Amino acid sequence: MKYLFLIIFIFSFNLSANWKTIESKHFKLSYETQFENMAEKSIDYLENIHNFVSFYLNNLPDKTNIVISDTVDDANGFARTIPYNLIHIYPFAPESTSELGNYSNWLYELLLHEYVHIVQITKMGEIHKFINKIFGTTVMPNQVLPKWIIEGIAVYFESIMTSYGRLNSSYYKMLFRTSMYYKNISLAEISNITNYYPYGGLYYLYGAFFIDYVFKNNPNFNYLSKFIENYGNNLIPYGINASLKNVSRRTFTDLYDDFTKYYKDLYIKLYNKLEQRGFTQFEQLLPDTKYEINFLN
Repeated sequence: MKYLFLIIFIFSFNLSANWKTIESKHFKLSYETQFENMAEKSIDYLENIHNFVSFYLNNLPDKTNIVISDTVDDANGFARTIPYNLIHIYPFAPESTSELGNYSNWLYELLLHEYVHIVQITKMGEIHKFINKIFGTTVMPNQVLPKWIIEGIAVYFESIMTSYGRLNSSYYKMLFRTSMYYKNISLAEISNITNYYPYGGLYYLYGAFFIDYVFKNNPNFNYLSKFIENYGNNLIPYGINASLKNVSRRTFTDLYDDFTKYYKDLYIKLYNKLEQRGFTQFEQLLPDTKYEINFLN
């Protein structure tokens, strides 16, 4: 069976495509030649993104490899740092009705989101760097942060570096308002896989709004970069509350209680205000499902 998956993976690429590689100071980009124009734009975007993100997160990663390949019709990409820095993007724009649909330049925002992962995850202490020089890149404390922190930071950056991004999306805000009003989702639940809508997207949704809540009073990013640095210096990972307390005297656990109370109170007031105006009446066309009609859209 494993060989079957290997064969499927290999043939998911266009084996007849011609490939080229271009380089800049901080990036090496390989692409199918049909995407040459996109590749040239990407390398320029990436250097601009590098200057901003590396400065504010106080980290200069090793050169990052970028791959542009047309293997799926999906607006997505991924980043990894082991065994080397790599970003793989798919040249497919998001649909306007998706949670990614609030963009000005989808390619720029995708590259920004993935490169934030590279800069954040590769921040580590000198002991970890020494270990990685001996054994290869194997130890990165920031790699094992909860997904809601990793994805929350990336969505946070995509939203503050542009006037778009998910935190500026009315659709994304609607998802969060509805979830926050109806549900009481704990910090433990957003740290794990849940059966709540939007399921795997919960890391991004709650992570982004929570990170925004925690760090929005620190526009110079010192608070955020110091947390990443402190956690990256840990010899023993998983002490996220201890790392935040070292730089802020607060813990994520305490702040999450404040965060949920703030937004629940806000959205209860909003609901009451809308209720006084009167809701638009609707006719249910389908039987009851696991999805709820949201009234805060």
